[in-house]
Amino acid sequence: MTDIVIHAIDEIVEGIIIKRPSRHIKSPYVADVMIGGEEKLAHCPSLGLCGMITEGSLVFMTENTGKTKTQYKVHGVLINEVESVDEVNKSGEVIVGCDPILSNKIGAKLFDTIDQFADYTHHKQEHTYGNSRFDHYYEIDGKSVYVEIKSVPTCCFMALDTDSKERKKIYKSRCYQNVDNPSQYKRRAVFPDGYKKTKDASVSERANKHLDELTTIARDGKARACLCLFVMRSDCKAFQTHGK
Repeated sequence: MTDIVIHAIDEIVEGIIIKRPSRHIKSPYVADVMIGGEEKLAHCPSLGLCGMITEGSLVFMTENTGKTKTQYKVHGVLINEVESVDEVNKSGEVIVGCDPILSNKIGAKLFDTIDQFADYTHHKQEHTYGNSRFDHYYEIDGKSVYVEIKSVPTCCFMALDTDSKERKKIYKSRCYQNVDNPSQYKRRAVFPDGYKKTKDASVSERANKHLDELTTIARDGKARACLCLFVMRSDCKAFQTHGK
């Protein structure tokens, strides 16, 4: 099978997270990173990525241009999870994408290659409908098409009865799969995932809002509504929605 390159990032810079939020700019979107022995500021568009971007993390960045408060932007992070180990990936190391804007860029290029969007006559990014702003808007055969793209960086955890208390703390408030032994576990990407702001809140109120708007569009029948989920890692065999 031939790999098809949809989008490429040039001049990747590697760095190590020192602290987030930064000691210099008290924003959760800014981290102090070490690059070649020098401390720099980097924009983390997905915050801590559910605990994956933390002190000591190896991140992959590009240098910012123009007037910005940060010199770099983080696009990916190298993680090591026991669930990622298999016959091919014996180390368990996986690069996880953490830039939602990158998903939108990939989507715009990808849609140009598939039949459902091939004959569009108009395309606009960041289009407003109701109380939501969707990533892409198309006009195809005289019909409006609203597209929302969601990045999926997280997976369900493997839960064993023999797990230690420390291990259970990692996944107890997240999405996990109970199995009797590791051979029964199947790596699934999960959306939405994260931490609840309050006990009664959903994992992602923003995602719920977008889904409600897309449902309204679809039920009205005058336009098409599309939800695209981009899994930003290579170790998943399936996808599932979050049960909470």
